[in-house]
Amino acid sequence: MSQYLATKEVGEKVKFEGPLGKMRYLGNGNFVVMKKPLACPKTKIGLIAGGSGITPLYSLANAIHLSNDQACEVKLLYSNKTRADILIRDELAKLD
Repeated sequence: MSQYLATKEVGEKVKFEGPLGKMRYLGNGNFVVMKKPLACPKTKIGLIAGGSGITPLYSLANAIHLSNDQACEVKLLYSNKTRADILIRDELAKLD
């Protein structure tokens, strides 16, 4: 997003939107994507995020963690330029 914004002139308008909730976690490995339930429960979920993109993925991983879902294994790859750039570090540590 920052690369896109860097191309804009001062005073130029941009429209922002989201997140729109295109994925919902129902529990026990069950999900709704784009308002359609997935055909079968998922047992493994891979999440990849960078920088502030962690927000929706943390929301999903936290929902699975709080539900104590033993059927769904979550792996998260979260990348930042420096350790100081890591957002919600304490909250992420609680998911481990």
